[in-house]
Amino acid sequence: MEPEGKRASLSDIAKEAGVDASTVSLVLNRKPLAERLRPETRRRIIEIAEKLRYRPSAAARSLRTGRSGMIGMVVGDIASLFYSELTATALANAERNGRRLIVSATEWSKEKELKALENLLAAGVDGIIFLPGSLSEEHPLFRTIRSERIPLVTFDRKLPGTPAVHCDYRRGFAEAVARLAARHRRIGYLGARGEISNKIPSFREACSACGCEGIVCEFEGDDFSNFKLEPALFLGDGAPKAWLVGAGEASIYLLNHLLRQGIGIPGEIELVGTSVPRIGELCTPSVSHVELDCSALMRAAFELLGGGEEREIFVPTGFRPLGSCR
Repeated sequence: MEPEGKRASLSDIAKEAGVDASTVSLVLNRKPLAERLRPETRRRIIEIAEKLRYRPSAAARSLRTGRSGMIGMVVGDIASLFYSELTATALANAERNGRRLIVSATEWSKEKELKALENLLAAGVDGIIFLPGSLSEEHPLFRTIRSERIPLVTFDRKLPGTPAVHCDYRRGFAEAVARLAARHRRIGYLGARGEISNKIPSFREACSACGCEGIVCEFEGDDFSNFKLEPALFLGDGAPKAWLVGAGEASIYLLNHLLRQGIGIPGEIELVGTSVPRIGELCTPSVSHVELDCSALMRAAFELLGGGEEREIFVPTGFRPLGSCR
C-alpha cells in the first residue's frame, strides 16, 4: 500500500508486480504491444494499480507527448440558458474525445475575452473554441495562435487560416417567414445591434422571397430588457403584427411583456424566437422558434479542432411552430 500522502507511480506498481516500469506503462496506457504479455501479467498490473489507487499524471503525460489533453472554450455568458446548453454539449463532446474542457465565461467583455485567451495559451491547451466575435487577425494574440499552430475554431466569423462553424439561419428563417407571410404583409425583426451572424440577411432574404416587407429593430448590447418596448411598436397604425426575435431568451421576455400588456398571443401578435432555450416550450403559449442544433454545432467544432485549417462547416437551422404563432 502506498504511504499516506504519497502518490503512486509507475515504478511503485512495477516494483510490486515484479516487472519494469515500461511494461506497466504498456498495460495502463492500453498500448497494442501489451497484448503480447501474458494475461495473468496484465491482470496483476491492473489489480496492483487499483490497490495503490494509481492516477496518471497529466503533467507527466504532457511532457512526454507534447499535448495537455485540454481544450479551452471562451463563451460570453453561461448564465444564459442557450449558452449553458451549448456549454453542456461541449463538455459532453470533450469527454467523448478524451479531453478536458476549460470554460472561460467573459460576460461579453472584449477585455475579458482577450484575457481568457491569454490564460488558455498559458495553460497550454491543445485547441481553443472561441464563441465571441472580438478577436481580429491584427491582434497579437491571433498572431501568436497562428505562429504556434494552436487549433482555433471561431463561430459565425471566419479568420484567415482558421476553421469556423456557422449557424446557417436561412432555412429556418425561410420556413418561419413563410408561415407568418400567409397572414401578414409586414413582419418585424428584433435583434442585437452589430451581431455577426447571418440572421438579419436571412430575415430580409426570406421576406423578399415571400413578397412581404421586413422591418428591422435593433437593441444595444445583449440585455434585451433595456430595449424600449413602446406599445406603438406593436399596436400602432401599420405596426407589424408578426415578429421574429433574434436573441436567445429575448423572445421569452417579449412574450411575457406583451401578455402583461394585455396583448393576445398569437391572436393579436404572432411571435417566433431564435435559438430559444428548452424552457421556452414550457411557457404559455409555448414559443415557436427557429431551431439550432447545439449538439451538431459542437460536433462540428471538435471535428475542426482535429484538423481542417481553412474549412467552414455550416450547421442548418429548422423551424418549430408552437403556440405563439398560428
